[in-house]
Amino acid sequence: MRTFIGLFSFFIGVVASAQTDLSFPDSAAAWTNAFYYYPPPPPGPELTGLTSYCAGGQDTLISGMDYKKIDTCGGGYKGAIRVLDEQVYFVPKDSLQEFLLYDFSLVYGDTAYNVYLEDHYGGAYVTDVRIYSDADWLGTQGRRAFDTSESVWIQGIGSYTGLFMNSGANVSNYLIELYCMSHLDSTIYGYPGCPVFLGMDDEQQRPQLSFHPNPTTGRLIVRATTLDLSAVRVYSALGRELTVPVYFIGGEITMDLSSVLPGVYIVQVVFPGHLLAQRIVRE
Repeated sequence: MRTFIGLFSFFIGVVASAQTDLSFPDSAAAWTNAFYYYPPPPPGPELTGLTSYCAGGQDTLISGMDYKKIDTCGGGYKGAIRVLDEQVYFVPKDSLQEFLLYDFSLVYGDTAYNVYLEDHYGGAYVTDVRIYSDADWLGTQGRRAFDTSESVWIQGIGSYTGLFMNSGANVSNYLIELYCMSHLDSTIYGYPGCPVFLGMDDEQQRPQLSFHPNPTTGRLIVRATTLDLSAVRVYSALGRELTVPVYFIGGEITMDLSSVLPGVYIVQVVFPGHLLAQRIVRE
């Protein structure tokens, strides 16, 4: 069994709305992992990146068994999952071997064997995960949450440290957490307005965006393959929605971020059936 020792910081997510379906979704769902750097105080944690995974419900057959594909939300195939009651199994890309990802049926004292995990260095490993106790976790709204030897597992969502991720040693002052998780058109966990929403239509129809300059000193131009959009939003790294001027000029979206403090922000562009986002640095 692999063991990590180091600093451990907790971030509590917020569930946006009550849900009646507590099962782990294998379609129309998205998970976004956030990577934070903790410099020496007094500065607070810095959001350094977001990685999103989407389950679009696309079938795949592996070793004669049915799975659903998971990709990096249009950026490439990650692997495939199989949900069997409260157990979630995962086959990584370029592999035929199945590993346990989560088991929400376990109770105190049980052990989950051969669990697939990744760390913030990009490495993957398999370990045994021991169940310690039910966790008093904010915002689960009927979902079971329990402490394990690697993280906190939340029924129907995954791990608070992000899909596929463990807590990590954090000896390099880095932290990974689940920024948000969405299913259909609802944010189930995390910040309001999950950065990536997987529409049910063909992935090839997903609008394409470009943002420049990034970093910016204030003026930001957003180009999209279509201007048939519903909203443009800006969030701080802590999930607070900000009000900034937005202009539509000559087929481009121009945003004025000169009024916000230097830092990292998330710009969301909402299209019918899609919600796309980009990390922006304001210098």
